[in-house]
Amino acid sequence: MKMVQIPESLFVELMKYHVLGIEDSLPKIKSGLEEKYEAIMKRENTVLAILLTGDLGIFQIIKQNIKIDDFKDELNNQIAKKMYEEFEKGNSNINAILDKMNEEEQNHITEILADDYELDDIEKAIDDVMQSYEKERLVNRKIEIIEKLESNNETIDQEEKNKLEKELTDIIIRVAKMK
Repeated sequence: MKMVQIPESLFVELMKYHVLGIEDSLPKIKSGLEEKYEAIMKRENTVLAILLTGDLGIFQIIKQNIKIDDFKDELNNQIAKKMYEEFEKGNSNINAILDKMNEEEQNHITEILADDYELDDIEKAIDDVMQSYEKERLVNRKIEIIEKLESNNETIDQEEKNKLEKELTDIIIRVAKMK
C-alpha cells in the first residue's frame, strides 16, 4: 500500500505507543488503521464499480480527476490500470476486459460487483468520490507547504514565502468549504 494520511488523533496514539510504550493505545491504533483502510478501499472500489458500467463518457470524467497512482491498494491499482488502458483504446466491453485479467483481479471485481456501493445516482457518486480525492490532494499539498515553510530553508525568499502562505490560506479555505 502507498503512503496515506492518517487523522491526527491516530498519529497521537501511534506516538504514545512507540515513543512512550503505552500499550493501552494498541486497540485505538488498530481500530483507527482499520477505519482508514476500509475508507480507502470503499472509495477505490466505488470508482471501480462505476467504471464497470462500461460508460466511456463516465470514464473520461473519472480519468480527468482520478489518476491510476491515486489508487493506494496495489490490487485496485492493477485493475484500474488495465481498465484505463482498455477504455483508452475505446474498448468498453467489460467481459472482454475481465478476460484479460488474472484470477485474483477477477475475484476482486466479483466482490466489488457483489457489494452495494449505492450507485443509484451515478453523478452524485462520481462527484462524492472526486471530491474525496480532491480533498486528499489539498490536504497533502497543505502538509507539503507547512513542511517547506517550517524547514527554515534559506533558499526560500520572501516572495516565495508569501506565495506559499497565500496558497496555504486558499487551501485551508477550500478544504473548510468541502462537505
